[in-house]
Amino acid sequence: MLALHAQAKADGNPLLGRDIVQKVLQRKLKFGPKEAVRKSAREVQLEAELATAKAEAESKTKELAAKLVEQDEKINARDEEIEKHKVELDQQHERLANQGEKMERMRQAQEKMQKSMESVLAKLGRK
Repeated sequence: MLALHAQAKADGNPLLGRDIVQKVLQRKLKFGPKEAVRKSAREVQLEAELATAKAEAESKTKELAAKLVEQDEKINARDEEIEKHKVELDQQHERLANQGEKMERMRQAQEKMQKSMESVLAKLGRK
């Protein structure tokens, strides 16, 4: 058909050539070209490679997401341990501060008692 079209154009009858082209296009639309019906081996290979790449990417994404969740859980556990340790240190600091205050009060009481004993001894020594 395309040969007829080329010949019609060469003969100077473009209308005949246009009719032939329209018939060829209509036939392709009606029956579909074999190339359109069947995919080339390269297209099939590329589609397979694309599907494989998508599957690998999805697998990697899931793997990385799982690792991220695992690391997040580890970090949260570490944060909880740090918080517990901080609370323990705060409690220990408070106990030490209370002990320091008690020791200071005891020292002051001891000094006061020593002064009063000295004053009593001084009064007794004068008499």
